[in-house]
Amino acid sequence: MHDKLFVQFYLQNVTGEVRVNGIPVHSVPEELAATDQTIPVNGFIVAGMNAVDLVLDMEGSPSVCTRRREKKANKDAMAMIRVLRFPSDGGPVFAMPIPANIVAYREWLGEKDESEEAPRVVSLAFDVGAGFGGPWAWQSAPKLKLDTQTIEEARVICEHVRAAIVSGNTSELLRLAEIRFREVGEAFGATSDAEDIAQLERWIQQYEKEPDRVLPIDPLAFDFRLVADDRILQPLNKDWSHPVRMNQAVTDQDDNPMGEMELPYSLLLARVGGKLAIVR
Repeated sequence: MHDKLFVQFYLQNVTGEVRVNGIPVHSVPEELAATDQTIPVNGFIVAGMNAVDLVLDMEGSPSVCTRRREKKANKDAMAMIRVLRFPSDGGPVFAMPIPANIVAYREWLGEKDESEEAPRVVSLAFDVGAGFGGPWAWQSAPKLKLDTQTIEEARVICEHVRAAIVSGNTSELLRLAEIRFREVGEAFGATSDAEDIAQLERWIQQYEKEPDRVLPIDPLAFDFRLVADDRILQPLNKDWSHPVRMNQAVTDQDDNPMGEMELPYSLLLARVGGKLAIVR
């Protein structure tokens, strides 16, 4: 059973994106007064040395957000990032920042940053050991070019995923994302394929019953980008939403309706065996 690794970050008055080994795991493209998140990252960890980057002061749509530009740091801005590691016995892990579990930590203060350009990058490096993480399919994938053919391949995958969700076709979704399901299960030490599949079936059935909740894909909104040294394609829209997304009903603790929230079905694609495939 693998240890569980998490990235925790805090942003105040600054935009930011967390990347693990070059792969975006959470983006905050709008400057907020304050936001914090805890993200499980086993599926992005490789054996040996790993890197976590907190990209700050990004601006614009996904494909251009890291272009260099002149911008001084907001003196009221601050950020923090840390990596936590917990031994796992198969039960739930509560990612509390206990000193013994903090693998790496850094903070950034806008008032102390005298640089003239953005985005700014706060980086961490840590070693998980030789027996942890992969090798994963994306690690050996060839570099991609964001040309018309590749974009069309990615669009077709997005459409197939959406169609599987709308039709409640669990087996097709498992086929499309076979690498992701297999590798993420391995990364987190999954113990029951049957339980995971049953959970997926329960999730997908709600959209089969109400297919209008699955939003249409709009190719005119696409703003795909390459990440992880150009080995991975991330399908995104210009407004940072995901091409495949659904409206999820929200209820209170007494199961009373409280409206809807947009739920993304995020995809990361790499070329495996000559074809684009869902790897995360």
